[in-house]
Amino acid sequence: MLGPLRLPAPSQIKPATNRAGATIPTNRLVGYGTATGNESAIDSLDVAGLGKLAGAIQHAVDNGDTIDVFDGGELVLESDGTAIIPPNTLVIAVAGASLSASGRVTRLPASPTPGTNYEVVGRSLNTANIAATAGLPVPTRWHRYTYQG
Repeated sequence: MLGPLRLPAPSQIKPATNRAGATIPTNRLVGYGTATGNESAIDSLDVAGLGKLAGAIQHAVDNGDTIDVFDGGELVLESDGTAIIPPNTLVIAVAGASLSASGRVTRLPASPTPGTNYEVVGRSLNTANIAATAGLPVPTRWHRYTYQG
């Protein structure tokens, strides 16, 4: 399943160049990277970190290529597989430990850890539970903010 499901306002779509050194997979969250010249650069979230979250891409992007980065709308993201994602659930960004595992989402824990900041990226739009399987698509209505447990 490729997105976006519903496009955001044009001001929430920005072109950026992949500077990760490798292809960033489809339906991933990305972070701001190190630019070459006047470009806007993105990197995988495992390198950039949650503090530099730029938005989401909806198609794979090869290193050095430019792609639209979405910061709004209804998007398709990818589950990290750590939890079942029920309908209408807040989903959070997961940095991941490698390029292949980076930029995925999981549900906000039912009992968030006190003092922990969670980067909420939106609410799931699925009509049935999404299994705890890495790589499954998670339709999401984008609404980003930081939630403190």
